[in-house]
Amino acid sequence: MSSPRPKTKPEPPQIDSYVTTLLQGIAKGKSIVNYPKGQKIFSQGDEADAIFFVETGHIKLTVVSTAGQEAVLALLGVRDFLGEGCMVGQTRRANSATALKLSTLFRVEKLAMLRALHEQPELSEKFISALLTRNINLE
Repeated sequence: MSSPRPKTKPEPPQIDSYVTTLLQGIAKGKSIVNYPKGQKIFSQGDEADAIFFVETGHIKLTVVSTAGQEAVLALLGVRDFLGEGCMVGQTRRANSATALKLSTLFRVEKLAMLRALHEQPELSEKFISALLTRNINLE
C-alpha cells in the first residue's frame, strides 16, 4: 500500500525582470520608493489609490480585527504585487503593509496601472498570473 502524496504548493509564477521592464515603461503615475525596515507602506483604512510591485525586500501584510487582534495575511517578496484591491473599486485599504527589511517598490497609481494593463497585454498576463498564484497559496 502506498502512502498518500504530500500536498505541494503551486509553483510561483515565472515573473522575471520583464515585469520590471514593463512597469518602467509607465511614463506617468509611477514612482520608485524605498522603505526602511519597519516602515508602513500603507495602513488599514488608508485611501486605496495605488498598487505596488516589490522590486527588492520583504513585505508583511496584516489585518486588525474589530476586537483589536492582528493577524498576518501574507509575507511577500521580490516580484509580488500588493494593494491590488484598488483595481476593483476598493476605496480604503483592507489591510496594512510593512517593510520587513529595506525594500524598493514600484508605486503605480490606479489609473496608470489600469491604462498599462490595457495597453500592455504581457503585463496584464503576468499580473493576473501573480495574483492567481498568490490566491491559490493563501487557500
